[in-house]
Amino acid sequence: MKNIQVSYQDREVSMSPTKTKTCSSCKVEKTYTDYCTRKQEGGWYLVSKCKECSKGELKTKRKSNPEKGMLWQAKSRSNREGFEYDLTVEDMDWPTYCPVFGVKLEYTPQQIRSKNRATLDRLDPNEGYTLHNTRVICWEANRLKNNASLEQLELIIKYIKERS
Repeated sequence: MKNIQVSYQDREVSMSPTKTKTCSSCKVEKTYTDYCTRKQEGGWYLVSKCKECSKGELKTKRKSNPEKGMLWQAKSRSNREGFEYDLTVEDMDWPTYCPVFGVKLEYTPQQIRSKNRATLDRLDPNEGYTLHNTRVICWEANRLKNNASLEQLELIIKYIKERS
């Protein structure tokens, strides 16, 4: 299962449809273009599993452990947006019911849309995904809250009450 090293200058050549290797998962010989590359220690490497197998395994992992998938997505967003991140599955509180609406939370993969699906909520949207700033609430509550401040939410409530 050793990865094949590919130098940066040869990357285009290495992705040539004429070169092949056997996927460590499905054991099918496929062209280099059927594999993802990773940059590591100054060089490019082809991963050992083909794109199809890697994608299938990722879907299976996310279905079997949605909490870990939620944290992986949050870490990815933190890295992209420059936010702090210090969450672990073990440290987080994973409630059965949404603390906002009281509905039973559904721990399903991110791709499945449901108003009761568990999502990560940052109490202060200007801070990162840290243990003191992140809670698990249902998607509907998170969507309604979005990036509103407490003052903004109070103004909305006042507006609705005045017109009711």
